[in-house]
Amino acid sequence: HEYVDGRWRTADKKDQWRVCPDGSLDGTASHPYGVEIITPLPSDCENGFKTYDSIYAVCEKLNEGNHFMVNKECGTHVTLETIDEHGRAMTADDIKRFMKLWLVFENTMDTIVSRSRRDGHYCGHLGKAYLRRGNTMADVFARIDENTVQDEVESFWRRNGDATSSFFYAPSANLQKVMENRIEFRQHQGTLNANKIIRYMELCEMFLTASQNGVEIQPTAWNHTPSIQDMISMLNG
Repeated sequence: HEYVDGRWRTADKKDQWRVCPDGSLDGTASHPYGVEIITPLPSDCENGFKTYDSIYAVCEKLNEGNHFMVNKECGTHVTLETIDEHGRAMTADDIKRFMKLWLVFENTMDTIVSRSRRDGHYCGHLGKAYLRRGNTMADVFARIDENTVQDEVESFWRRNGDATSSFFYAPSANLQKVMENRIEFRQHQGTLNANKIIRYMELCEMFLTASQNGVEIQPTAWNHTPSIQDMISMLNG
């Protein structure tokens, strides 16, 4: 971001790492400035983007001295492009498969993040949003099959079950830009540990790959929490 005429504005540097102010972070006495660090998307880089190498390098720098810290207010948001290795975008059926896989394994993904990130203000639990309205998982699967992707995203994956609400809902998996070939995963807590970030990214990528590879899943009970091993096995087909 650039500070111009007394206000921040987005700089046209999408192919570069950016450090930007974050209004959701209050800061502390020792670290008064709340900021977010944004990586470029591969499609914004002329010569591609070596994601993992860059994450290791940046985290190493952030851990030097005592200039940066994370607390419970912080989150790690992973935005993945939904174009596969053959250049194919996710179809409507792929997206619906993703929705079902995420709902079945959302509780499992919760087990690998801190308690502050389970159904938090900026990472709402989608299963609980459906459950609050008396839906069984089978009801939800039927609803997803019957609705268009746009309708389902707008009503539950963006508006928390109330399509008339002006409230912006930030769910654990944000599909607001899925029609622009992007899905944002918001569950993970803030961290300066590159290994944690990369392992989480790899798990998120498994959901996209499984969806595009046609992996189907049956509805389960809301309180059922498969193990990480079972989840990975299922996603790998």
